[in-house]
Amino acid sequence: MKRRKMELGLVLVLSILMNMNGQTIYYSQQSGDPTVLTNWNTSRTGVGTNPSNFTTNNQYYIIQNGHSMNPTTSRWTISGGSGVRLQIESGGVLQSDSAVDLTSTGNFQIDDGGTYIHNNTQTPGTTIFDGIESFGALSTVQINQWVGTGISLTTRVTLPFGNLFINWTTNSGDWQWSLATGAVNLCTGNLTISSTGTGSLILCSSSSPIVSITGNLDLTSGTMNMSNGSGNSVINLHGNLSMNGSTITETSSGSGTIAFSGSSLQSYTNTAGSILNKINITLDNGSGLQLNNPLSLNGGATLTMSNGNINLNGNPIVLGEGTGSTQVASLSWTSGFITGSGSLKRWFQNSTTIAKGDVAGLFPFGDGSDNRNLWIGCVTSSSGGGTLTVQYNPASGTTSISSFVDAGISIDLRTNASWAVTVADGLSGGYNFGIRIQASNFPGILSYSDLRLIRATDTVGVAESSTGTNTNPQVNRIGLDNSRLSNTFYFGANSAGNPLPVELTSFSAAIKNNSILLTWQTATEVNNYGFEIERQAHPNPSQREGLFTSPLWGAWGAVGFVNGAGNSNSTKEYSFTDKSATSGKYTYRLKQIDNDGKYEYSKEVEVDLGTPTAFALEQNYPNPFNPTTSIQYSVVGSQNVTIKVFNVLGKEVAVLVSEKQEPGTYTVEFATTGLASGTYIYRMQAGEFVQTKKMVLLK
Repeated sequence: MKRRKMELGLVLVLSILMNMNGQTIYYSQQSGDPTVLTNWNTSRTGVGTNPSNFTTNNQYYIIQNGHSMNPTTSRWTISGGSGVRLQIESGGVLQSDSAVDLTSTGNFQIDDGGTYIHNNTQTPGTTIFDGIESFGALSTVQINQWVGTGISLTTRVTLPFGNLFINWTTNSGDWQWSLATGAVNLCTGNLTISSTGTGSLILCSSSSPIVSITGNLDLTSGTMNMSNGSGNSVINLHGNLSMNGSTITETSSGSGTIAFSGSSLQSYTNTAGSILNKINITLDNGSGLQLNNPLSLNGGATLTMSNGNINLNGNPIVLGEGTGSTQVASLSWTSGFITGSGSLKRWFQNSTTIAKGDVAGLFPFGDGSDNRNLWIGCVTSSSGGGTLTVQYNPASGTTSISSFVDAGISIDLRTNASWAVTVADGLSGGYNFGIRIQASNFPGILSYSDLRLIRATDTVGVAESSTGTNTNPQVNRIGLDNSRLSNTFYFGANSAGNPLPVELTSFSAAIKNNSILLTWQTATEVNNYGFEIERQAHPNPSQREGLFTSPLWGAWGAVGFVNGAGNSNSTKEYSFTDKSATSGKYTYRLKQIDNDGKYEYSKEVEVDLGTPTAFALEQNYPNPFNPTTSIQYSVVGSQNVTIKVFNVLGKEVAVLVSEKQEPGTYTVEFATTGLASGTYIYRMQAGEFVQTKKMVLLK
């Protein structure tokens, strides 16, 4: 009896609040048909009152977590005027096998984790989306059926969606979105196209929208037509592109562009899909793009590299499909490189002239942030179009070879790094081919003008004067025909004039027994006297007050020396233990010194030697992430530590740490196998210390 009175009192309070806001809120009571009045109540627990109709002003309907509502036999019409609102809470589902009509002055809200499924033949833009919409970033709208040829999405729907899922398995026509020219924020989550029936999804006709998708673009089937007229649509994609049995195309005089514009590493996966006609690819992401499958661009399309590297990951890129003027694809390049094992294949036209150094003949390979560009110059004959395929091998070290003279230089040493060139598909042009290879920060070069482009043990063609600098040489060769051009090329040098590298392949720091252990490895060494170990100390907050009075903080100083191997073509491993370091943060670098006194610095490594003074749970990195991320945390005193991961519904999905740990700073990795994209919460508890943070998984 007492509980009943408390519930009635709560209902009275809520009723007063609702009346203050001018609205009456009705909550779903169970899964079922929303047209049944008894399925709604002013109390979440059913102790209030039911609505008498769906036509009164200021009615507010909320579908609760765990409830799935569906008008299976008749339309659900909410026809009240002002103040009408329909909300789907996290975990709630509204499926409309029959149409849901919402007044044009109404509000339709889907919270994070809420889902709307359009499963009837009525146009959403004149029914459920007839008012003002609000979609949570992790909400889902799924369109299963559609009738009609189009909807002006930017004027009929209040964008952006959260996650948008297209699955028209029974439709026979096209769906024309008619997106307006300019910026269109389409999805803060993923756009998934599972099926377009026998038709296609058309983004635009004569307009030129720039569409933003914060999550992934997943096409498992169906066709996305980016333009069926003169329009030029762009998708700024911040997540990954995945295709499987689907098609991306344009079908008239316009074009489409997929622009990878994220802030973390993105990926391209295409297991059984097709990219047809003039569909461009742009990379504008400093973290880069990884190919999981081959990438081909058709005639008239352009690969634009303005920021970030493309990791081939063992896959080829093909630009073009033939030798005609409309069959050749273009490269627009201002920054970034092609890295990783794999190849770049380019089609060249008949009767074309390309000067060395022109982007029309560029193969922009790189090694990390250092260019390893190969440039082709040519004059092809009237029927001499064809393909060139280049593959860069970043092998470290050098190989001694039997000496031979090339343009006045006795060559007795070559790099193991190489550029393999393959001529095919009829490419020809007499001896009018030339080649230039560029390599910034290639170690061991003392005289760029004495470098030569050679084969493994000899050379072809004629050496042309090298240009550039010792830190960015450009080595040239001319007088090549198609058979001589089809070779593997190396840098060749005289070992005295250009000893080539003392090549450092790794350098790391670790804490061991309260000391700092430095380890490093070289692939080759020429004229190497040894390594001076230098250290830079960083003050902690309690030491910063005296920072400018102490000459030690922030200054580099030598703490040791390790002898080098002199000359070596085999791997050498080195280590040094710094036992003089006290608690604090330090940065180390190696000063590699030649026998003649010349030296170079290595990259820097940082290490923190000390005991934390406070518990801490750091933000995961990277964030957003896929498929793994790292979480760093600090423990004070010996404590039982747990770190758990929950979804937005509060369900535990992973236990990362559950053990007693000693004082220190730790890092744990979170792998997301089997988890869907979305926001997750991680929580650390150690004694009385409890802290939570959010992270975002974008697949």
